[in-house]
Parts: sequence; C-alpha cells; structure tokens
Amino acid sequence: MYTYVICYENIADPTKLVETTVHELLHIFDFCSGCPVPTPGEKLDCSKTACTEVRAYSISGTCLADGFLRKYLISKLGHCTYEECVKAGAIGSLITTPDCKDGAEQYVNKIYENCKVEESKLKGPPTVIPVFPWNPPKPVQEKPLSQ
Repeated sequence: MYTYVICYENIADPTKLVETTVHELLHIFDFCSGCPVPTPGEKLDCSKTACTEVRAYSISGTCLADGFLRKYLISKLGHCTYEECVKAGAIGSLITTPDCKDGAEQYVNKIYENCKVEESKLKGPPTVIPVFPWNPPKPVQEKPLSQ
C-alpha cells in the first residue's frame, strides 16, 4: 500500500499541486498495473525506479512548455527541451534514493527510450480546477422567495 501526503506549505500554486499529484498518482498507477515499480520492502531496482520516474515526469505536465519544472530549468539554464526536463527530473529523483544515487544518470539514459511518453502524444497539462484556499468559493446569495 502506498501513502501520498501533500505538505500544503510546500506547494507554491495550484498548477504545482496538480502536477505533483498527477506525478505521484502515476507511480501508484504503475504499481497497480504491473508496470515496473518497486514494491514496499523490495530491494530497490534502479532501472524500475528510473522507468516510473521517466513516465511520471513525461505524463504529469511538469515538463511541458508551461510546466513547473521546465520553467524552473529554463530560468536557471536559459533553455531546456522536453527530453532534457524529463531526464533531469528523473535523475533528480533517483539521486535522492541511496541505492541509485551513484548511477542515476546511467539508469535514466538506459531506460529512457522504453519508458518515455512523447511530448506530441500529450494533449496538454492536467486541468487545474480552482479550489480553496487559492480561489475560495464566493458565497451563494439566496434569492428572495416569490410571493
């Protein structure tokens, strides 16, 4: 069983929240559908982990032109393609896992072609549905009863 917790104070805006949620739900989907994801307690297979990270960064919208990670990388590097963003995100995730940090870039490069989702196949980033606290609902004004 997987648990997903969002720390509200770490989410800058609703788009980042949606991208992060979709990213994490893709890991859960991979696990439930038999895609290569390590199960709890299993020794980490860095190729499996790299694959689910590439899929999550590919599909979540974070590496599309308006995506949070891609915009961040462009601001730091001056440029960033979709592929560079997906690979950078996946490598960054693998670096945080002790079993995979030493060979993170090699694992991602090895599985990238088999696990990626082409940018052209995506219809766009996930839709952001404005919700409280970013866009609190307006109070409903009751209409007077007709007499």
